[in-house]
Amino acid sequence: MRYARLLAPTAGTGLLRIAQLASLLAITRLTEGDLQSFLVTGFGVLASFSVISDSGAANYLLSLNRERQNRATYAMVLGLQACIAAVVLVAVFVFLILISPDGLNTGHFAILIALALSQTLDGVGRAAKAPLLVNRRDDLFAAPDIATGVAKLAVVGIALLASNLDVLMFMPLVSAAALAVVVVLVRRGLGTEAKPEPKLFRKVLEIGLTGSLSALYSQSPMFLAAALLPLNVAAELAVIFRVVQALELVPATLSVQMIPRIKADKSPLRLWLMFLSAGLAIALVVIFCWPIVSTLLDIALRPEFYIPVTIAFAFKCGNYAIVAYLLGSGRVRARLIVTVATGVIALLLVTGCALAWGGFGLAIATAAIELVFLGVAILVLGRTRRTPERLVS
Repeated sequence: MRYARLLAPTAGTGLLRIAQLASLLAITRLTEGDLQSFLVTGFGVLASFSVISDSGAANYLLSLNRERQNRATYAMVLGLQACIAAVVLVAVFVFLILISPDGLNTGHFAILIALALSQTLDGVGRAAKAPLLVNRRDDLFAAPDIATGVAKLAVVGIALLASNLDVLMFMPLVSAAALAVVVVLVRRGLGTEAKPEPKLFRKVLEIGLTGSLSALYSQSPMFLAAALLPLNVAAELAVIFRVVQALELVPATLSVQMIPRIKADKSPLRLWLMFLSAGLAIALVVIFCWPIVSTLLDIALRPEFYIPVTIAFAFKCGNYAIVAYLLGSGRVRARLIVTVATGVIALLLVTGCALAWGGFGLAIATAAIELVFLGVAILVLGRTRRTPERLVS
């Protein structure tokens, strides 16, 4: 029973990813030609933007013990996350207009905006339920994701049965309902102190900056594909990125659960090996499923694109363990150093590979980015193991 409760968040996260892939399936099945290429590419772009929109709110709330959780802090943290998510939503809108064949007149453009809004609300919801994990209520933490995933799958099912993609416009309503329930439930269990945590915005943004920078360089292949490559090639890469990156929420969720349990005096090697081994096993399964994925989504996926991106997932799993260790042991600034250094190298690497080898270059760069992160993290960890920086004074 205890293990089932601990695995519940991963199950909920997995269900949300399945719902996201189901939305992609509906787009590929109910459209064709240039419109399909645009919608699939746009779907990949908005998913990448949603990753960048994390302000650090969830990880900040996870860093506070039960006594320091109160309604004032909770409201300010969620407000900050909502504001940043709104800015990112506007950026999504502008980017989609720039890559669309006919601007706002492009077919089903409104559906992409609806899906972007739904993912924005889901992002706020992830921060909203963080206090449940601090209280070790992993089952309650997972419940909103499970309910949202089931509801979204139902919406996609109706769209496929009715052969009407416009049904996906209801996705934001599902996300909004889940968010409202979570906020009401969590707020009831928080302290009523009127004074929020000191230097709250700075601390949240310090955590969020590292996450956003990490997301920016890890998602840069998708952005460059949409901006530089023909839409049909960008759509192919978008499908591969979405299929493979959909799996990332599993190690991401497990690593978040590990943050409150990390011991600063322990080596991260065992945790890294555990995550890497699981990632390699999953990657092999995904590679063998390549023909099935290509047939199911009705898009020809080239192995020279598919395999490097899938291998990158395995190393990304190991890197999630390193990030959890850095946050759980209070080495927030060390993580920032790793992220900035990796980001500079990665952006140069991705841009060069895209210009030199196109789609294949972006696929190779995706794997190379994770190896760069690992190398930089090893160097930084070697210098900080003896003098950990505490997240909270």
